[in-house]
Amino acid sequence: MNWTMLQNTFKFSTRAEFHQSLYLISLVALTLFFPYSFKVTRYITIFLVLNWVLQGDWKAKYQRLQSSTLFWFFLLYYFLHVIALFFTEDMKEGVFQLEKKLFMIILPLIILSSVSLTVNLLVVLLRLFVYSNILVAFLCFGDAVYQSNYFEGFTRIDWFKFTYFELTRVVDVQPAYLGIYCAFSILIVVIFLTYQWDTISISRKILDVFIVIILTLFLFLLSTRAPLVALMAMAFVGLPILFYRRGNFFRGALFSLLLFSGFVIVLLQFPILKERTFHAMGIPQETKWINQYGNATGVLPEYRYQNWFSSWEIIRSNWMIGVGSGDVQVELQKQYYANGFTDSYDQKFNAHNQYLQTWIGLGIVGLLSLLALFIVPIIKAFQEKNYLVILFVVLFAICSFTESTFERQLGIAFYTLFAVILSSAGLVRVYLQGNSTYNVHS
Repeated sequence: MNWTMLQNTFKFSTRAEFHQSLYLISLVALTLFFPYSFKVTRYITIFLVLNWVLQGDWKAKYQRLQSSTLFWFFLLYYFLHVIALFFTEDMKEGVFQLEKKLFMIILPLIILSSVSLTVNLLVVLLRLFVYSNILVAFLCFGDAVYQSNYFEGFTRIDWFKFTYFELTRVVDVQPAYLGIYCAFSILIVVIFLTYQWDTISISRKILDVFIVIILTLFLFLLSTRAPLVALMAMAFVGLPILFYRRGNFFRGALFSLLLFSGFVIVLLQFPILKERTFHAMGIPQETKWINQYGNATGVLPEYRYQNWFSSWEIIRSNWMIGVGSGDVQVELQKQYYANGFTDSYDQKFNAHNQYLQTWIGLGIVGLLSLLALFIVPIIKAFQEKNYLVILFVVLFAICSFTESTFERQLGIAFYTLFAVILSSAGLVRVYLQGNSTYNVHS
């Protein structure tokens, strides 16, 4: 990472340079604290807004914003939630939904209307995000060891201390979202390694490979299935394509099969992840599976099928305009009760699928606007061969099948921030060419 470049970026000689430097420092802080604490992220965002307001220069900001297609799709999605208030019975919850989703307006508005970010700075932000996730992985694992006190031999490990919610108790981020952050960090490193393998030093290669291994093992410990499945799916499809372009499709296909086999073998070594995966597949469970290495008992059953079934029942009667963003949980509770799904009813689970969640609340137009938030960046990325954007959006879109990712600010702010800053055209391509003047608005 070019620390000299980063230091030279921050200038405070004039009022304009002062506000621009504060803006860039805020972005650096956002990427650093995302994996640690979302409470801190909120305060950084408030500072970002205040600095943006005090900066002024409104005419120039409006001109920059006009050229951004993505901003208007974020605005459309948010505006549909505003319209939904007119037919929402639970007005308090409807307003709360608007408050949660303010990040969809704030971050694109500030970033896309501000002075352009250089590609080198974007790469620094991505690297800082990766290193931050590595530190979180070590922090969580160290806390798990501390909480476990002393154990004698591998077979006596208390697996609950080393997985899922217990593993992430030391940070203010849920395992499902931390898993997405780590998976994205893996993609960042893999993309840079793929493009730079022949030009970087051996020590840099070793460091990046080490980062990928650590984050992958941490993902297995987190026991978050969707990010793991997303990574494997992208590798299974992407590796043959990559090797085909290099004239050796069969080597890529063979490597994909070996990678998949290794994935299954490693998965079988983590009892709680194995238990949750087999349970989701409908395979009858045996006590020895979760007790294979220790006292990992009490793994929660798979409730998502109940949530999805109930969600679809609601959609069938309200597919056109939805029930209103504030009434989604009320309708889900009614359906859970009617279907006899007492566990989902007692836990007040959401749809655990963002597509179904949006469709219930905003109807078919809301669903289409949600899909546009994923499709528009991908189309632009294909045109400009910005493969990191494609992988990022595909990762988040896949995880949105098993989590209502836009119902928590952990997901809203994460997708919005990186969808905006990664949409800089040809990020990796231009970076490798050594062009530091390419900007985020092109």
